[in-house]
Amino acid sequence: ANQLILNHSFGPSELAIYGFSFQVIMMIRLLQTQVLRLVAPSIAQLTEKVSENPVLVKKKLLQYCSLNFLLSAVIIAPAYVFAPYLIETFIGETYMGAVEVLNILFIWSLLFGIAIIINQFLIGLRLQMFFFISTTVFGLLSILLAVLFTAQYKAAGAAVSLLTAHFCSVVFQLIIVLRKIGKE
Repeated sequence: ANQLILNHSFGPSELAIYGFSFQVIMMIRLLQTQVLRLVAPSIAQLTEKVSENPVLVKKKLLQYCSLNFLLSAVIIAPAYVFAPYLIETFIGETYMGAVEVLNILFIWSLLFGIAIIINQFLIGLRLQMFFFISTTVFGLLSILLAVLFTAQYKAAGAAVSLLTAHFCSVVFQLIIVLRKIGKE
């Protein structure tokens, strides 16, 4: 929806800046999903027997979130430092506006690393309906925020709307997972 709003309001040049930034972030997301693939079997085993040892399940949730966050940060830190140089040198001045959007999306991708772990715990704890509802509600919030933020901040506003809604979603889902673990 962010891309449609940008294209409608500002045309293809602003859409290109956002799209380019998002493609850079997609490479980071590929790594994050690989970490998830490694820990998913462990999460499935933990959540299947959550009532036997809820303290261990909570500990593993925090460990896996931390692991994905740290691995993401190791990739994002150099990308943050070198992105302006690489864009200017290899892509051109036309896309220098992507640096601001990338900086916002770098933060979002750190959050995404945590979110995919929490989502796996939601599914393992059989909270799929909650996952669907929360994803829908916070997705709609993202669209609403995009309408508000893109009018003034263009592509950066679209990135901020995504970051804000996703942050709210992750915090909300984390609270639900921790409460579910605590009840077992």
